[in-house]
Amino acid sequence: MGSPSMNWGKALAHPLELTGGPGGTLATLRCARNLFADHFATRSRPELMAIERLRRAAATGRVSDINVATEQIENVLRARGWM
Repeated sequence: MGSPSMNWGKALAHPLELTGGPGGTLATLRCARNLFADHFATRSRPELMAIERLRRAAATGRVSDINVATEQIENVLRARGWM
């Protein structure tokens, strides 16, 4: 899911506290990537969009891309009842 040039260690726009699902806190792009890899075997359109935004944020490392990815991830987690 990543290559050496990806910035998976970058922080999300803000930490995402999971109150459902596996629980815990997502703080980095890597945390979000791992959550999607481990818990989203079947993917809906919003989940696929979140993954694409996540990859873009890791590829560019731009704050604007990280903000968009964080928002999309948060939307998916809220829809799942995990936030």
